[in-house]
Amino acid sequence: MCVEFPMYGLCDVRLPHLCPHHAFDDTGAPRAGAPALILIAGGPCRRAQAQRWLPGKPLAMLRCLRNCFERLVLTRKSVVVGPDFEKHPLVPAIAQDAATGEVLMLAYMNAEAFAETLRTGRVCYFSRSRNKLWRKGEESGNVQEVHEVLYDCDADAVLVKVNQVGGAACHTGYKTCFFRKITAGGQEFEVVGTPVFDPAQVYKKN
Repeated sequence: MCVEFPMYGLCDVRLPHLCPHHAFDDTGAPRAGAPALILIAGGPCRRAQAQRWLPGKPLAMLRCLRNCFERLVLTRKSVVVGPDFEKHPLVPAIAQDAATGEVLMLAYMNAEAFAETLRTGRVCYFSRSRNKLWRKGEESGNVQEVHEVLYDCDADAVLVKVNQVGGAACHTGYKTCFFRKITAGGQEFEVVGTPVFDPAQVYKKN
């Protein structure tokens, strides 16, 4: 059987003679005795191609395959380029305005947040305080649309160039979270810029 997952840079993925649920355990690691996977990076994918490669198979089978490969991406660093999450489970993620180059914010990503960001084209972080995925803009609507994703030489930091919907990345209403400029040799600071929105209105409880 063959199927493509272009959001992970994978195409022509062969999983011979075995249902995906039997090929992987609950962590996404291959089970003992499971046949080898052949992963070949390549071109674009169309659903019609996948259906042709899996004749007579319901779309549920395609979803089953996709879920298994999502788990594989999160646990096998050889499958997708990017940060080394085996060595660094949480990595700093910098959001930068793709048009102006202005730094908007700093947060963190784990493997699951990184994979979702690539898959959806919207930035997803991991909240250390809430201990869960944080989809930027899920409350305010000020989502970050991915323009470009880069990672550093040590594979322990991410830079995401984004289109900031709503014009503000900071929950305080400012365009950037870095709106306080240190002055007087570190004794004082001044506020740079003006708020784009009123947090009390945007985050008011229903």
